Amino acid sequence: MEMAEEIKALAEVMEQLKQIGGEREKEIQRSAESSTEDRQDDHTVVNDLSLAAAYGRLKVKVADDLTLDDSLRLAMLLNLPRAHMDMLRRVSFIETPGTHLLDLFTEQGIINMFDVTNLQKGLLHIGLMETNELLLVPYQEYVDRDKYERNRTDEFLDWPG
Repeated sequence: MEMAEEIKALAEVMEQLKQIGGEREKEIQRSAESSTEDRQDDHTVVNDLSLAAAYGRLKVKVADDLTLDDSLRLAMLLNLPRAHMDMLRRVSFIETPGTHLLDLFTEQGIINMFDVTNLQKGLLHIGLMETNELLLVPYQEYVDRDKYERNRTDEFLDWPG
């Protein structure tokens, strides 16, 4: 009889160990999944940082291609207030007006680091096809498609016909 009780007690202990082992295994699995998500978040942050750097370089290169006249035409085309156009004229004595214009476009939500399509359309409207083809098209292709869709800007212009 004592032997049967000991066997029963051992069976209960074994069952408890299985449950503890199963719970521990689930904890390890959750930890591994969390670690994977953390690595993906880290990867996303690194990707966003490299995209931000690429966006900064893009704005500098595009700004270098824009003359004061180009900047004013883009500003009019995208309906920036007259005060902004006057500011573009004033800053052209100090810096490249394109730099100021692209900063305004970013502030106004016309472009962002995930979507530069409004700038692409504007450049095509004013005849700067080469700047669009050499700088903006490759950049927009570089942007993660999913992030582009989630961060699209409002459309200010139609594609030129």
